[in-house]
Amino acid sequence: FRPDYATLTSVPWETDPTAQLIHDAYTREGAPVETAPRNVLKRILKLYDEKGWEPVVAPEIEFYLVKPNADPDYPLEPPTGRSGRPEVGRQSYSISALNEFDDLIDDIYDLSEQQGLEIDTLIHEEGAAQMEINIRHGNPSNLRTRSSCSSARSARPRCGTICMPPSCPSRCRISPVRPCTSTSR
Repeated sequence: FRPDYATLTSVPWETDPTAQLIHDAYTREGAPVETAPRNVLKRILKLYDEKGWEPVVAPEIEFYLVKPNADPDYPLEPPTGRSGRPEVGRQSYSISALNEFDDLIDDIYDLSEQQGLEIDTLIHEEGAAQMEINIRHGNPSNLRTRSSCSSARSARPRCGTICMPPSCPSRCRISPVRPCTSTSR
């Protein structure tokens, strides 16, 4: 791996001074790993450049909020919102469904702004506690850095967010693919 210092950004939700940095994947011989997502994107951007085109993209980040679950034998469940009731789904694009997690939504906007990530829209999708963040349109060479670096973790004890450490004492967590059941950081 080789660090890409252009991706260096502070991690505003950490109490100790912390930064994050994306690395590019290389083989032991020093050649770029052809299938690494950032290298694939670099090749695609080069093709656009050769044609004189300027690509514009708007990344989407879809995720589910789930209650913390330290036991992998138990299924994931939607979190309880501020109304005290767990979500059941079928609330597509509902403002009241988003309002159930106002503190978390505010934290996502605030922390994303601190990392230079411009959110265009944050909406509730079809599933129970299924959310989607739409990043403002832009050049992928800039957005790839910002959107892949940015993950918002709530500092409030109420809810956590994307890539949240499993040790966080929150009531809900965003789990992009699968829950992390480890108790170590």
